Amino acid sequence: MPIMVFTWLLVLCADCDRDFRAFSDISCNVSASEAMASMLSTWYSVYILFFLVVTSMPLFAEMWMERNFGVALVRWFKQLCTCSFL
Repeated sequence: MPIMVFTWLLVLCADCDRDFRAFSDISCNVSASEAMASMLSTWYSVYILFFLVVTSMPLFAEMWMERNFGVALVRWFKQLCTCSFL
């Protein structure tokens, strides 16, 4: 997390300044915050399902130990289908 925040701040601080276009060949059509948000949304949208599954694993393991694997799997599948990971 600290590395992501550091990278975000570095990109925001290095955003091209429209007043200094004569000194650099960088196009300022897309701001650095838009570019960084696009990159992060692409990276983390892939992992959203992984994080949802991982956060539900303690309840899955508890249900498996208390009852059986089938009951735990059915409950986990219901949570997955309804997007109610509690």
